[in-house]
Amino acid sequence: MWQKTFTKTYPNVTKEAIWHAWADVASWPVWDTELEYCEMKSDFDAGNQFILKPKAGPKIKIILSSIIPFKTFTDYCCFPGARMYEAHFLEETPEGLKITNTITVRGLLSFLWVHLVAKKVAASVPAQTDNLVRYAAGRG
Repeated sequence: MWQKTFTKTYPNVTKEAIWHAWADVASWPVWDTELEYCEMKSDFDAGNQFILKPKAGPKIKIILSSIIPFKTFTDYCCFPGARMYEAHFLEETPEGLKITNTITVRGLLSFLWVHLVAKKVAASVPAQTDNLVRYAAGRG
């Protein structure tokens, strides 16, 4: 198993603003510069799925595995021999909204998918989260 976590506290945004930006999957490419498009034909609910197309890769089916509105959601994708999970958390603190993102790769071939995908995804999370906060704060 491989895991990488990023946490940062933002004083200028609400959990509601971030949650609404997360739940609007089709708009993710507006704030995530690594994405070409996202397509979701159902609600942002556990068990539902969407297609995510990175600019530098093939389309990926993402499954929403758990959701607690305005607090957390986890999604995952399947690779041959491994799964990559991404857990997103919101926590209100006296200093602002703490946003945490944890990427985990599990499975027999996890070492391969960490090298091919997960390390790059994890490296993009700090800038992606800053962009998300700017986008969400500007919307509401």
